[in-house]
Amino acid sequence: MTPALLGAGYEISVAGDAQEALLLVDRFIPDLILLDMPTVGVDGYKLCAEFKGRAPLIEVPVIFAAPPMSSADVVEGFRSGAADYITLPLAPAELIARVAVHLTASRTARVARYALEAVGSRLIAADAQGQIIWATAPAYALLEEWLPSLHVNKQRMTDALHKLISRREAPCDPPPSTVQLGVTACGIVISLIGRTPAQDYLLRLSEAAPEKEQEMLVQRLGLTRREAEVLFWVARGKSNPDIRDILCIALRTVNKHLEQIFIKLGIENRAAAAALAIRAVDRVS
Repeated sequence: MTPALLGAGYEISVAGDAQEALLLVDRFIPDLILLDMPTVGVDGYKLCAEFKGRAPLIEVPVIFAAPPMSSADVVEGFRSGAADYITLPLAPAELIARVAVHLTASRTARVARYALEAVGSRLIAADAQGQIIWATAPAYALLEEWLPSLHVNKQRMTDALHKLISRREAPCDPPPSTVQLGVTACGIVISLIGRTPAQDYLLRLSEAAPEKEQEMLVQRLGLTRREAEVLFWVARGKSNPDIRDILCIALRTVNKHLEQIFIKLGIENRAAAAALAIRAVDRVS
């Protein structure tokens, strides 16, 4: 395979085993990884999963190259994060064509992500089970800040995303739009924005910084300080009794503030209020 790729103009680095491969990706991020299963053996699945557990490699396509495999083995390869499987021996022209297709798709995705990163967007895309498909660098930086050794805490993050997605799809009114990792007044707030063309879920991450975001609600929506506090917690998916307990005010006071918020913002329900609050603090200053 190496001569064919070199002949096509690609720059390649070769690792003799899994440990050497991990050392290589610590030094630079490849555009594509070709796993030779006869070389790495059954550890190829673990190695692929290890690649995909590292934030910089999540969008790098991994292709398994192996002799004819059983359907179970092929499925295992895809479950570990592989983008494709090619059967050895393979005609050089087919190898080059497959590599070119995956490189084009990967580069297109990265250009889009870099554009989002350029404006500081903390966005992630996840499937219905809460598995992260891709994320911008600012999003990963925030996750690493609050969940050190993200690969160790991956299940915690997946559970949080799945919780939000499942509740959003449930028949309830209004549907919740956020879930939070961390304690009440700090941590990460995950907001569900919508669906991607591939029907995955697009989510926004933000730091739960009540004072800063409440001040933005005051300035941008023309609310009083107390109204901003109430709206902040509405946008965090809190019920009126929850807000009563957090702010230490009477429940009817919470209800009265919500009535005034609806009037000032020209809206009719909590879902619209939460969406407006999220957009207000998400705007570029």
